[in-house]
Amino acid sequence: MTGEETGFHPYRGNIKPFISALIESGEVSPTGRFLDLGAGDGKIVVDAGSLGLNSYGIEINPNLAQQWEENIRSGREHGKTPDNSRCQVVLGSYYPKEYIFLREQGRTIAPRYEDGLFYRSYGSETVCCDLGDERDRVFHPVSSDQDPFKALGFHIEDVDLFFNYSWGIELPSVLEMFSIFGRRDSVLLNNSAGYPVEHKKMLVEMGLVMEPILFKGRQLTSTFWENSDSVWRYRKRL
Repeated sequence: MTGEETGFHPYRGNIKPFISALIESGEVSPTGRFLDLGAGDGKIVVDAGSLGLNSYGIEINPNLAQQWEENIRSGREHGKTPDNSRCQVVLGSYYPKEYIFLREQGRTIAPRYEDGLFYRSYGSETVCCDLGDERDRVFHPVSSDQDPFKALGFHIEDVDLFFNYSWGIELPSVLEMFSIFGRRDSVLLNNSAGYPVEHKKMLVEMGLVMEPILFKGRQLTSTFWENSDSVWRYRKRL
C-alpha cells in the first residue's frame, strides 16, 4: 500500500543533520538508543541506524508493516546501516498504559492545550486555528493491548533520543509523555504541523525547554512556522 492508501503522511525532511549535531556535541552517544514515536514506513529508523545508533520505532498502523520491513531490509542489503547497529520497528501505540490511565483520571496537562488554538503554516502564511477536526479525525491517544516496549526489549526510560513527527494536535500529549517518562538526560527531537498558541506556557507547566539545534556554529532550526522541515530539541528543565 502507498502512503495515500494508508492515510500515512511521512516526515520528508532530512533528520540526519539534527542527529549528527547531537552526536558531535556529545549530547547523544554515537551508539545510543534511538526511538521513532510513530515510525511509519521505517525510513527515519533506517536513517538513524545509518549513523550508528541502535534504532527502533513504534507504529500503530499495521498496513505499514510491509513498508518498514522492506526499508529496513533494503538498508541492510545496501550497506546503509552498520552491522553492529540495531534497526527494528514493532506494531503498537507509543503511549504507555500508565499515561493513558493518567489522562482518563484527569491528571494530565495536555488536554487543556489540545482544546486551544494552534499556529499552523499554510505555504507562506501562518494562521491561528482550531484543530478540532483533526482531534476527531486523527487524534485518539490509546495504549496497546500488547506492550511494544516489551517487544523491543527495553523500557521507555532506556531511550537516549526520541523523534516524533506530530500532526500538531497530538504535540501536547507527546511532550507530556516525554516529560513524565523520559530520562532526565534524554532528548526529544520533534517536527510538528502546528503549535499551541500557549506553547511557551505549556512547556513551563511540563518542565520542558525547547531549543534550536546548532551544528558547527550554524543554527539548523528556524522559527517553528517558517520551515516545515525544522526539527526542535526538547529536554527537561534542569
